Amino acid sequence: MLTAELFFYLALVFLGCMFSIVKFSSFFYYFFSMIAFASFSIVVRRAGFDADIGNYKEYLEINSFSIYYLKEPFYWLGSRFIYEVTNSPFAVFVFYDLIFFSLILYVTYKAKLPRYFPYATLLFFPSVLGMQNVFRQFIASGFLLLFFCYVITGASFMKKFFAIIFAIATHNVSALFFPFIFIRKDSRKVPILFFLSASAILFLLPFAAGTKSNSITGELPPYLYLIMLSALVILYLIVLSLRFKPFPPEFFIYFLIMIYMVTLVFTAMFVTGEAQTKRLGMLSMLLMLIPLVKVIDYRFKQKLLVRVLFLVILAMPTLVFNNARSLLFTNEESLAVEAAARSRHGEH
Repeated sequence: MLTAELFFYLALVFLGCMFSIVKFSSFFYYFFSMIAFASFSIVVRRAGFDADIGNYKEYLEINSFSIYYLKEPFYWLGSRFIYEVTNSPFAVFVFYDLIFFSLILYVTYKAKLPRYFPYATLLFFPSVLGMQNVFRQFIASGFLLLFFCYVITGASFMKKFFAIIFAIATHNVSALFFPFIFIRKDSRKVPILFFLSASAILFLLPFAAGTKSNSITGELPPYLYLIMLSALVILYLIVLSLRFKPFPPEFFIYFLIMIYMVTLVFTAMFVTGEAQTKRLGMLSMLLMLIPLVKVIDYRFKQKLLVRVLFLVILAMPTLVFNNARSLLFTNEESLAVEAAARSRHGEH
Protein backbone atom coordinates (compact mmCIF):
# COMPACT_ATOMS: atom_id res chain seq x y z
CA MET A 1 0.00 0.00 0.00
CA LEU A 2 1.38 3.38 -1.05
CA THR A 3 0.66 5.72 1.85
CA ALA A 4 1.11 9.49 1.63
CA GLU A 5 4.17 9.20 3.88
CA LEU A 6 5.82 6.61 1.65
CA PHE A 7 4.93 8.59 -1.47
CA PHE A 8 6.58 11.75 -0.10
CA TYR A 9 9.59 9.75 1.06
CA LEU A 10 10.08 8.37 -2.46
CA ALA A 11 9.52 11.86 -3.86
CA LEU A 12 12.37 13.15 -1.67
CA VAL A 13 14.60 10.37 -3.00
CA PHE A 14 13.79 11.55 -6.53
CA LEU A 15 14.40 15.21 -5.64
CA GLY A 16 17.69 14.36 -3.98
CA CYS A 17 18.81 12.52 -7.11
CA MET A 18 17.66 15.42 -9.30
CA PHE A 19 19.63 17.98 -7.27
CA SER A 20 22.65 15.67 -7.47
CA ILE A 21 22.59 15.91 -11.26
CA VAL A 22 21.00 19.25 -12.23
CA LYS A 23 22.36 22.57 -10.97
CA PHE A 24 19.64 25.08 -10.12
CA SER A 25 20.04 28.57 -8.73
CA SER A 26 20.76 28.73 -5.02
CA PHE A 27 17.52 30.56 -4.29
CA PHE A 28 15.42 27.98 -6.09
CA TYR A 29 17.28 25.06 -4.52
CA TYR A 30 17.03 26.22 -0.90
CA PHE A 31 13.49 27.57 -1.21
CA PHE A 32 12.17 24.50 -3.02
CA SER A 33 13.98 22.11 -0.65
CA MET A 34 12.47 23.79 2.40
CA ILE A 35 9.01 23.56 0.85
CA ALA A 36 9.57 19.88 0.05
CA PHE A 37 10.81 19.09 3.57
CA ALA A 38 7.98 21.07 5.19
CA SER A 39 5.46 19.19 3.06
CA PHE A 40 6.93 15.89 4.20
CA SER A 41 6.67 17.05 7.82
CA ILE A 42 3.02 18.04 7.40
CA VAL A 43 2.16 14.70 5.80
CA VAL A 44 3.98 12.74 8.52
CA ARG A 45 2.35 14.68 11.36
CA ARG A 46 -1.12 14.56 9.79
CA ALA A 47 -0.83 10.79 9.45
CA GLY A 48 -0.95 10.39 13.24
CA PHE A 49 1.33 10.30 16.25
CA ASP A 50 2.54 6.74 16.12
CA ALA A 51 5.62 5.18 17.77
CA ASP A 52 7.28 7.19 20.55
CA ILE A 53 6.02 10.51 19.20
CA GLY A 54 2.71 9.58 20.85
CA ASN A 55 4.45 9.88 24.21
CA TYR A 56 5.80 13.29 23.25
CA LYS A 57 2.24 14.36 22.49
CA GLU A 58 1.13 13.28 25.97
CA TYR A 59 4.05 15.05 27.68
CA LEU A 60 2.93 18.38 26.22
CA GLU A 61 0.25 18.35 28.92
CA ILE A 62 2.76 18.03 31.77
CA ASN A 63 3.59 21.19 33.73
CA SER A 64 6.36 19.73 35.86
CA PHE A 65 9.60 21.69 36.28
CA SER A 66 11.64 18.79 37.62
CA ILE A 67 15.35 18.58 36.83
CA TYR A 68 14.56 16.03 34.12
CA TYR A 69 12.83 18.72 32.05
CA LEU A 70 15.02 21.64 33.07
CA LYS A 71 18.23 19.96 31.94
CA GLU A 72 16.90 19.83 28.36
CA PRO A 73 14.96 23.10 28.22
CA PHE A 74 15.18 23.85 24.51
CA TYR A 75 12.76 21.07 23.73
CA TRP A 76 10.78 20.47 26.94
CA LEU A 77 10.09 24.08 27.86
CA GLY A 78 10.02 25.33 24.29
CA SER A 79 7.50 22.71 23.19
CA ARG A 80 5.24 23.47 26.15
CA PHE A 81 5.28 27.18 25.30
CA ILE A 82 4.35 26.52 21.67
CA TYR A 83 1.63 24.12 22.78
CA GLU A 84 0.17 26.68 25.19
CA VAL A 85 0.06 29.26 22.40
CA THR A 86 -1.30 27.00 19.66
CA ASN A 87 -2.99 24.19 21.63
CA SER A 88 -1.81 21.94 18.79
CA PRO A 89 0.67 19.04 19.02
CA PHE A 90 0.80 19.19 15.23
CA ALA A 91 2.13 22.77 15.36
CA VAL A 92 4.73 21.83 17.98
CA PHE A 93 6.19 18.96 15.99
CA VAL A 94 6.14 20.81 12.67
CA PHE A 95 7.87 23.78 14.31
CA TYR A 96 10.74 21.62 15.54
CA ASP A 97 10.88 19.76 12.23
CA LEU A 98 11.38 23.10 10.50
CA ILE A 99 14.25 23.91 12.84
CA PHE A 100 15.95 20.65 11.85
CA PHE A 101 15.38 21.29 8.14
CA SER A 102 16.73 24.83 8.43
CA LEU A 103 19.84 23.57 10.19
CA ILE A 104 20.73 20.91 7.61
CA LEU A 105 20.17 23.35 4.74
CA TYR A 106 22.36 25.94 6.46
CA VAL A 107 25.06 23.31 7.08
CA THR A 108 24.94 22.43 3.37
CA TYR A 109 25.52 26.08 2.48
CA LYS A 110 28.12 26.86 5.15
CA ALA A 111 30.24 23.73 4.69
CA LYS A 112 29.87 23.84 0.88
CA LEU A 113 28.43 20.35 0.79
CA PRO A 114 26.87 18.83 -2.34
CA ARG A 115 23.19 19.62 -2.63
CA TYR A 116 22.01 16.08 -2.07
CA PHE A 117 23.38 16.21 1.49
CA PRO A 118 20.23 17.45 3.29
CA TYR A 119 18.18 14.86 1.40
CA ALA A 120 20.62 12.12 2.33
CA THR A 121 20.46 13.24 5.97
CA LEU A 122 16.67 13.24 6.13
CA LEU A 123 16.25 9.99 4.19
CA PHE A 124 18.85 8.06 6.21
CA PHE A 125 17.11 5.71 8.64
CA PRO A 126 18.45 7.37 11.85
CA SER A 127 16.54 10.52 10.86
CA VAL A 128 13.40 8.60 9.89
CA LEU A 129 13.45 6.82 13.24
CA GLY A 130 14.27 10.04 15.05
CA MET A 131 11.49 12.04 13.46
CA GLN A 132 8.81 9.73 14.86
CA ASN A 133 10.50 7.75 17.59
CA VAL A 134 13.29 9.66 19.38
CA PHE A 135 12.28 13.21 18.61
CA ARG A 136 14.60 15.14 20.92
CA GLN A 137 17.53 13.23 19.48
CA PHE A 138 16.32 14.09 15.98
CA ILE A 139 16.35 17.83 16.74
CA ALA A 140 19.64 17.59 18.63
CA SER A 141 21.26 15.90 15.62
CA GLY A 142 20.55 19.06 13.61
CA PHE A 143 22.46 21.18 16.12
CA LEU A 144 25.24 18.57 16.23
CA LEU A 145 25.57 18.77 12.46
CA LEU A 146 25.79 22.55 12.81
CA PHE A 147 28.44 22.11 15.52
CA PHE A 148 30.38 19.71 13.29
CA CYS A 149 30.07 22.18 10.41
CA TYR A 150 31.58 24.94 12.54
CA VAL A 151 34.40 22.61 13.61
CA ILE A 152 35.43 21.68 10.07
CA THR A 153 35.07 25.20 8.68
CA GLY A 154 37.22 26.76 11.40
CA ALA A 155 34.47 28.91 12.89
CA SER A 156 35.05 30.89 16.07
CA PHE A 157 35.05 29.15 19.43
CA MET A 158 31.87 30.97 20.45
CA LYS A 159 29.94 29.72 17.42
CA LYS A 160 31.01 26.15 18.14
CA PHE A 161 30.24 26.60 21.82
CA PHE A 162 26.70 27.88 21.30
CA ALA A 163 25.95 25.18 18.71
CA ILE A 164 26.93 22.38 21.10
CA ILE A 165 25.09 24.07 23.99
CA PHE A 166 21.86 24.12 21.96
CA ALA A 167 22.42 20.46 21.11
CA ILE A 168 22.95 19.57 24.78
CA ALA A 169 19.91 21.65 25.81
CA THR A 170 17.86 19.57 23.39
CA HIS A 171 19.29 16.15 24.26
CA ASN A 172 22.02 15.72 26.86
CA VAL A 173 23.70 12.86 25.00
CA SER A 174 25.11 15.56 22.70
CA ALA A 175 27.63 16.40 25.43
CA LEU A 176 29.55 13.25 24.46
CA PHE A 177 30.63 15.05 21.27
CA PHE A 178 31.95 18.13 23.09
CA PRO A 179 35.67 17.21 22.53
CA PHE A 180 35.26 18.14 18.85
CA ILE A 181 35.32 21.79 19.92
CA PHE A 182 39.10 21.56 20.35
CA ILE A 183 39.74 20.25 16.84
CA ARG A 184 41.73 22.44 14.43
CA LYS A 185 40.75 21.91 10.82
CA ASP A 186 44.14 22.88 9.36
CA SER A 187 46.39 20.61 11.42
CA ARG A 188 47.20 16.90 11.43
CA LYS A 189 48.25 17.05 15.07
CA VAL A 190 45.90 15.74 17.75
CA PRO A 191 45.13 18.65 20.15
CA ILE A 192 45.93 17.72 23.73
CA LEU A 193 42.63 19.17 24.94
CA PHE A 194 40.77 16.92 22.52
CA PHE A 195 42.63 13.88 23.79
CA LEU A 196 42.09 14.79 27.46
CA SER A 197 38.39 15.62 27.12
CA ALA A 198 37.71 12.54 24.99
CA SER A 199 39.47 10.32 27.55
CA ALA A 200 37.48 11.92 30.38
CA ILE A 201 34.19 11.28 28.61
CA LEU A 202 35.03 7.63 27.95
CA PHE A 203 36.02 7.23 31.62
CA LEU A 204 32.86 8.93 32.95
CA LEU A 205 30.45 7.27 30.51
CA PRO A 206 29.42 4.47 32.94
CA PHE A 207 28.44 7.04 35.58
CA ALA A 208 26.34 9.08 33.14
CA ALA A 209 24.54 6.07 31.69
CA GLY A 210 22.08 5.75 34.54
CA THR A 211 20.53 9.16 33.83
CA LYS A 212 19.50 8.39 30.26
CA SER A 213 16.27 7.12 28.78
CA ASN A 214 15.82 3.41 28.21
CA SER A 215 13.07 3.69 25.61
CA ILE A 216 13.15 1.35 22.64
CA THR A 217 14.77 2.82 19.51
CA GLY A 218 14.41 0.02 16.98
CA GLU A 219 14.82 -3.64 16.27
CA LEU A 220 18.52 -3.55 15.39
CA PRO A 221 20.89 -4.86 18.08
CA PRO A 222 23.53 -2.44 19.40
CA TYR A 223 26.46 -4.35 17.92
CA LEU A 224 25.01 -3.84 14.43
CA TYR A 225 25.35 -0.08 14.86
CA LEU A 226 29.01 -0.62 15.72
CA ILE A 227 29.43 -2.77 12.61
CA MET A 228 27.78 -0.14 10.41
CA LEU A 229 29.92 2.65 11.88
CA SER A 230 33.05 0.59 11.35
CA ALA A 231 31.97 -0.10 7.77
CA LEU A 232 31.59 3.66 7.16
CA VAL A 233 35.12 4.24 8.48
CA ILE A 234 36.49 1.47 6.26
CA LEU A 235 34.66 2.95 3.27
CA TYR A 236 36.17 6.34 4.09
CA LEU A 237 39.68 4.86 4.18
CA ILE A 238 39.16 2.95 0.94
CA VAL A 239 38.07 6.11 -0.85
CA LEU A 240 41.26 7.77 0.45
CA SER A 241 43.35 4.79 -0.74
CA LEU A 242 44.40 4.16 2.89
CA ARG A 243 46.60 7.25 3.09
CA PHE A 244 46.30 10.85 4.28
CA LYS A 245 49.53 12.60 3.40
CA PRO A 246 48.73 13.63 -0.20
CA PHE A 247 45.38 15.06 0.86
CA PRO A 248 44.37 18.22 2.76
CA PRO A 249 44.68 18.06 6.59
CA GLU A 250 40.91 18.11 6.98
CA PHE A 251 40.66 14.50 5.85
CA PHE A 252 42.83 13.36 8.75
CA ILE A 253 40.64 15.41 11.10
CA TYR A 254 37.55 13.67 9.75
CA PHE A 255 39.19 10.30 10.37
CA LEU A 256 40.12 11.30 13.92
CA ILE A 257 36.54 12.31 14.64
CA MET A 258 35.15 9.11 13.13
CA ILE A 259 37.49 6.94 15.21
CA TYR A 260 36.36 8.72 18.36
CA MET A 261 32.72 8.02 17.52
CA VAL A 262 33.41 4.32 16.89
CA THR A 263 35.29 4.12 20.20
CA LEU A 264 32.43 5.88 21.96
CA VAL A 265 29.82 3.42 20.66
CA PHE A 266 32.11 0.45 21.38
CA THR A 267 32.55 1.61 24.98
CA ALA A 268 28.83 2.29 25.36
CA MET A 269 28.05 -1.31 24.39
CA PHE A 270 29.67 -2.49 27.62
CA VAL A 271 28.84 0.26 30.10
CA THR A 272 25.41 1.61 29.09
CA GLY A 273 22.01 0.21 28.23
CA GLU A 274 20.97 -1.08 24.83
CA ALA A 275 18.83 1.97 24.05
CA GLN A 276 21.61 4.43 24.90
CA THR A 277 24.10 2.59 22.68
CA LYS A 278 21.72 2.56 19.73
CA ARG A 279 20.92 6.26 20.11
CA LEU A 280 24.61 7.07 20.21
CA GLY A 281 25.13 4.92 17.13
CA MET A 282 22.35 6.72 15.26
CA LEU A 283 23.80 10.16 16.05
CA SER A 284 27.30 9.05 15.07
CA MET A 285 26.12 7.71 11.71
CA LEU A 286 24.46 11.03 10.89
CA LEU A 287 27.61 12.96 11.79
CA MET A 288 29.72 10.64 9.64
CA LEU A 289 27.74 11.68 6.58
CA ILE A 290 29.68 14.95 6.37
CA PRO A 291 33.14 13.32 6.06
CA LEU A 292 31.77 10.75 3.64
CA VAL A 293 30.14 13.20 1.23
CA LYS A 294 33.24 15.39 1.43
CA VAL A 295 35.66 12.62 0.56
CA ILE A 296 33.41 11.18 -2.16
CA ASP A 297 33.18 14.54 -3.92
CA TYR A 298 36.93 15.10 -3.55
CA ARG A 299 38.05 11.74 -4.90
CA PHE A 300 35.63 10.72 -7.63
CA LYS A 301 35.66 12.27 -11.09
CA GLN A 302 32.23 10.87 -11.95
CA LYS A 303 30.64 12.85 -9.15
CA LEU A 304 27.08 12.86 -10.46
CA LEU A 305 26.79 9.08 -10.72
CA VAL A 306 28.46 8.46 -7.36
CA ARG A 307 26.24 11.04 -5.63
CA VAL A 308 23.08 9.36 -6.90
CA LEU A 309 24.32 5.90 -5.93
CA PHE A 310 25.32 7.06 -2.46
CA LEU A 311 21.95 8.75 -1.89
CA VAL A 312 20.03 5.66 -2.97
CA ILE A 313 22.21 3.41 -0.80
CA LEU A 314 21.51 5.63 2.22
CA ALA A 315 17.77 5.60 1.55
CA MET A 316 17.52 1.83 1.11
CA PRO A 317 17.85 0.79 4.82
CA THR A 318 14.69 2.76 5.63
CA LEU A 319 12.79 0.61 3.15
CA VAL A 320 14.53 -2.60 4.27
CA PHE A 321 14.47 -2.34 8.08
CA ASN A 322 10.96 -3.10 9.30
CA ASN A 323 11.12 -0.69 12.24
CA ALA A 324 11.92 2.29 10.03
CA ARG A 325 9.70 1.21 7.13
CA SER A 326 6.66 0.79 9.38
CA LEU A 327 6.82 4.49 10.25
CA LEU A 328 5.93 5.25 6.63
CA PHE A 329 2.79 3.13 6.85
CA THR A 330 0.87 4.84 9.63
CA ASN A 331 -2.70 3.54 9.98
CA GLU A 332 -5.26 3.02 12.73
CA GLU A 333 -4.09 -0.53 13.39
CA SER A 334 -0.47 0.48 13.81
CA LEU A 335 -1.49 3.36 16.09
CA ALA A 336 -3.38 0.93 18.31
CA VAL A 337 -0.38 -1.40 18.45
CA GLU A 338 1.98 1.46 19.32
CA ALA A 339 -0.37 2.75 22.01
CA ALA A 340 -0.42 -0.69 23.60
CA ALA A 341 3.38 -0.85 23.46
CA ARG A 342 3.70 2.56 25.10
CA SER A 343 1.40 1.52 27.92
CA ARG A 344 3.66 -1.47 28.59
CA HIS A 345 7.03 0.23 28.30
CA GLY A 346 6.63 4.01 28.61
CA GLU A 347 9.29 6.38 27.31
CA HIS A 348 11.11 7.38 30.45
